[in-house]
Amino acid sequence: MFMRRPLRRFAVICGVFFVITLLTYFYATRGTMDMKILQERVHQFNKDFAEKLRVPVEVDVPHNIVEQKELKCDPQVHASRADIETGPLYDNIPFKNEAGGVWKQGFNISYSPSDWNNKKLEVLVLPHSHQDPGWLMTLNEYFEKSTHRGLDATVDFLGKNSFARFIYAEVAYLDRWWKDLSPSVRTLFTKLVRDGQWEIATGGWVVHDEALTHYGAAISQLIEGQHWMLDNLGVVPNVSWAIDVFGHSTTATYILRKAGIKNALIHRVHYEVKKALAKKQNLEFIWRQSWDSSGETEVFVHLTPFFSYDIPHTCGPDPSICCQFDFIRNVLGCPWGVLPTMITPSNVQARAEVLVDQYRKKAKLFSNGDVLLVPLGDDFRYLTLAEWDFQVSNYQMLMDHINSKASYNMHIRFGTLSEYFDLVHSRSKLKEFSTFIGDFYTYADLDDDFWSGYYTSHASFKSMARFVEAEVR
Repeated sequence: MFMRRPLRRFAVICGVFFVITLLTYFYATRGTMDMKILQERVHQFNKDFAEKLRVPVEVDVPHNIVEQKELKCDPQVHASRADIETGPLYDNIPFKNEAGGVWKQGFNISYSPSDWNNKKLEVLVLPHSHQDPGWLMTLNEYFEKSTHRGLDATVDFLGKNSFARFIYAEVAYLDRWWKDLSPSVRTLFTKLVRDGQWEIATGGWVVHDEALTHYGAAISQLIEGQHWMLDNLGVVPNVSWAIDVFGHSTTATYILRKAGIKNALIHRVHYEVKKALAKKQNLEFIWRQSWDSSGETEVFVHLTPFFSYDIPHTCGPDPSICCQFDFIRNVLGCPWGVLPTMITPSNVQARAEVLVDQYRKKAKLFSNGDVLLVPLGDDFRYLTLAEWDFQVSNYQMLMDHINSKASYNMHIRFGTLSEYFDLVHSRSKLKEFSTFIGDFYTYADLDDDFWSGYYTSHASFKSMARFVEAEVR
């Protein structure tokens, strides 16, 4: 009895203290209780997930089964091989950042005009406008200040000019725009899309980052965008266009193929990797999964060769020349100091000679049956009818002149990404292209400026995003 009474008294005191502490905590934190619970659930989720990844040592599992589990996780074991694989490719690149002439991150390109004696070089010029769904401004701010009038101008211009083409990828903006359209403009826009003048590529709600986005979120936003297209336009994309994601992953390619997309264009790849692929004309390749020996997940990929996706870096290797064919820069200016010259009957031949030279040099980086894609755009371009008229009228004069001169052995027109891939596949068989396994990380566009800081920044936000993704239905 003597021993039990102090123990009982001690237990009562501890119980009272615990209740007081609990009540104090509740009233002190009840304003943020939801966030606290959310954080605890995130922590528990991460803990449970980590536990699931472990093979329980307590379980009596046959030795050979454990070995099989380890074998399947070995990154060196492949069900398929490829002509180009990330590991050996990166090991053999010097990464010296040597000056390459006018193409600073590349090399000098030479050609002979007779290279196209047997088959004309087919050039497709593709107007585009990349519009971030939130960057320096929010999505709504961009829409009100730029995107809305740009989409209005584009549907108007394409409706009046059946030869013109345009590619666009951000369905989030299309949804916002569509809600305010009149029935007649909706009908016109739908016709332009179905007729192939206005191509909507990929079909995602946005063009998602491929390094950090969980595959569940990537799939969800792709479903959201493609369902919007199917419900409102009656079409879904058959090509992908990703020019401003910071590196490219094999997982994103796998998801694209599962969505029915077999052809894709990518851009942001380390400049030394681009250079190495360009030297061997491997900027177009068949991207396959390392575990897929059937070819069911393969995607045909076009990698742009130069520094940026703007016009100075898409017509050819010399940006100081290509900038002169971005005619709106007569107003905006060119960093290389030479402004564009408006095309007239008196100068069209001289200007065409300069442009043809750039096209031919760029074409020598590919081995695809002499088909060349020339993107013609930048961030938030074609925002007015005046800009559309400015660019297209000058290019139309150049096209007419080039097409009329048999000595160029070149045919040039406006075309979509789908039209480009169709031409490539009509002139070359897939087996003629190299196969590729791996991914394109880490991205750098200059010197040793690797775009890797965002992998670890804003950790709390990313953790919360992952948890919320699991709750979204």
